[in-house]
Amino acid sequence: MQSITRRLGVLLLTFPAFFGAEALAAGMGLDLEDLDDYAFVASRNTSEIAVISTSDDLLIGSLDLEHIPSQLVISKNQRKLAATHKMEEQLSIIDLEKGIVTVVIDLGFRPAALQIDDRAGVVAVADPSSGALAMISLETEKQLFSIDKLDDLTDLMFDRDGEHLLVSHGHRGKISVVDTKSGELRRPITLSTSEGIVELVRTPGGKTGLALHGESGLVSALDLVEKVQIRSTRLSGPVYRGFPTANSQYFLLPIGTGETVSMVSSWTHRESERLPGIENIVGMNFAMFDSVAFAFGGEESAANVISLLGNQRSTLITLPGHPETGLTVELGTKVYVALSNTNQVAIIDAISKNIAGVIDDVGDEPWAITAAGGLGYCH
Repeated sequence: MQSITRRLGVLLLTFPAFFGAEALAAGMGLDLEDLDDYAFVASRNTSEIAVISTSDDLLIGSLDLEHIPSQLVISKNQRKLAATHKMEEQLSIIDLEKGIVTVVIDLGFRPAALQIDDRAGVVAVADPSSGALAMISLETEKQLFSIDKLDDLTDLMFDRDGEHLLVSHGHRGKISVVDTKSGELRRPITLSTSEGIVELVRTPGGKTGLALHGESGLVSALDLVEKVQIRSTRLSGPVYRGFPTANSQYFLLPIGTGETVSMVSSWTHRESERLPGIENIVGMNFAMFDSVAFAFGGEESAANVISLLGNQRSTLITLPGHPETGLTVELGTKVYVALSNTNQVAIIDAISKNIAGVIDDVGDEPWAITAAGGLGYCH
């Protein structure tokens, strides 16, 4: 069992595992009941996951794992964190009430894809190179089922109610549909193209999804309720990633390396606007009730703040380090950005569009930042 630790200046206090998060909360006057008030940061070179209070922008402690996490997701309903360990072929579950690792599951494959459906209380984890997939129950902390050889697996996405997992394939225009309770393969979604799929993305509301076909710029729109394709459109350049707005109205799809971004309506499934982006885009986040988008570029170590209100104004913000992933917090008024080369999290004030400060010592090469239900990195 691993314990929660808290940093006070240069002093490191380690609480016994049986104290857990409740004792930490009582001793330090923190309210851990609302997980939305905390951000979790994983690093490439340390097994600790840093915990940040988003209300006061302070590093309050860390969750200790035995191995370095490859990816992580947070369950608000189950109050648990799940983290994969690629080299060890394992998945760890941390009980956030107790602050300890409660189970380590041997997967038998190297996990490289991870998705959560909090409503259903399940986590899907897969190895695209072998096509292996496992479904984990966060409630029982056990593996529900596994599937071998889902050929040329490229991405995972839950449907609206978490009853089915959609699995895309890189060599064909079909999406496998897996029952999340039984593991049975249902009728697949057959697209109007034979082109393979590089990524799946859906609106937070779960009604509409997109299948991105990569180099060709083809985008297939999906009705996730009926599990059918409803339209397709071809953009002017390659499309490899998509970012849905929190209000489920639009998808922002970087074209090529991201210097321009296509705004695709979730209603018409067509491009409604072409927006400025940033070279070598690494991610996007939305803030201020989806009125602005923050596009992070690795080439310039900068963020381009893009207005989504129709005037297409943009503002470039120089970041104090190399951006990896971002997280929108505090009701959309702040955006956190993990900076891998400075071991910091940058704080962007979404109202003034300025750097408000940094949070130091969040790990050794931090790259992933997320929260319970937060609009942070997904994979």
